[in-house]
Amino acid sequence: MDSTTPGIQEPFDLIRLSLSERVFVKLRGDRELTGVLHAYDGHMNLILSDVEETIMIVDHPYEAPEGQSTVNVAKRKMEMLFVRGDGVILVSSSQTHPRIHSYRTYCTRSHLHPGHEKITANISYGADFAALRQSLSSSRLPVP
Repeated sequence: MDSTTPGIQEPFDLIRLSLSERVFVKLRGDRELTGVLHAYDGHMNLILSDVEETIMIVDHPYEAPEGQSTVNVAKRKMEMLFVRGDGVILVSSSQTHPRIHSYRTYCTRSHLHPGHEKITANISYGADFAALRQSLSSSRLPVP
């Protein structure tokens, strides 16, 4: 890592600096968590409090025309949660712009469902995705 960044010698240091802070966690199975990080270990097991879980459920009806699918979002709140590390894909500060997380989800869906590019394009996040493209283009991040 860059020696000019104080306190960061290895990747886990980025997580250590997020202790007692609100974090965003992306999990396998189209699940996302936000909560306060209290502990972690080398396996990426996490203990979070004040947790909100978001589950994306994509429905691909067999009778529907090609490219027609719906995305349902289920949310629930939990006081305390132990997250098993083998399901963790991403941990980031929740201070990151929330639309960036939607963009990551969009890219992950495209990657996890090869051959369904047309479907994933149709279930992109609508107005939020358009707003994301605009905010990304002004921030010099690559825009798909």
